[in-house]
Amino acid sequence: MHRQLLARLQTLSFLTPVHLDLPPALTEADFEAPVQLLRAVEAKRSPRDKVDCIVEMNRAVQEMIQRAKGEEAQPSADDILPVLIYVVKLAAPPQLQSQLQFIQEFRHPDKLLSEAGYVLTCLLSAVHFLQTVRADQLSISRADFEERLRESAQEVEGAGAAAYAAGLVLGGGGGGAAAEGEGYDDALG
Repeated sequence: MHRQLLARLQTLSFLTPVHLDLPPALTEADFEAPVQLLRAVEAKRSPRDKVDCIVEMNRAVQEMIQRAKGEEAQPSADDILPVLIYVVKLAAPPQLQSQLQFIQEFRHPDKLLSEAGYVLTCLLSAVHFLQTVRADQLSISRADFEERLRESAQEVEGAGAAAYAAGLVLGGGGGGAAAEGEGYDDALG
């Protein structure tokens, strides 16, 4: 589960804010706080602390959208979701799916009815989008999308093979997706 999402995020490494139609005023520096907050979820122990962390991340996303658009009004879901998608892509937390499942299973449902539930749903939607995205859902031609996806996949496979070989050379017996029979095709499906 985790390796599949991480492999998919690596193959989507070419995605830029332009592909997701994000406000042009956003810079890479604007994403630092939300990315760090999303990565911090894993270090939190309780479902409440994990939820608090993603709510804080969402507030940072809303503030950055407001600054970029120069508006006081709260951003809509149409504004927030593409930014969350990009934040997930940049952060690539190794255990994100488990963390979200942990929250769903162990945070009392009554505590996931308002802002917390909305943010969790948006985050789950962002993950699902990244797992299933097609060229027609982005601002990129199908040919360009497929070519970049293919190039990224080759880089990921090359890195996996290099890691496997390094494990053999170092006496670690291999490791990584290649050693466990999970290649690029498995990671995308």
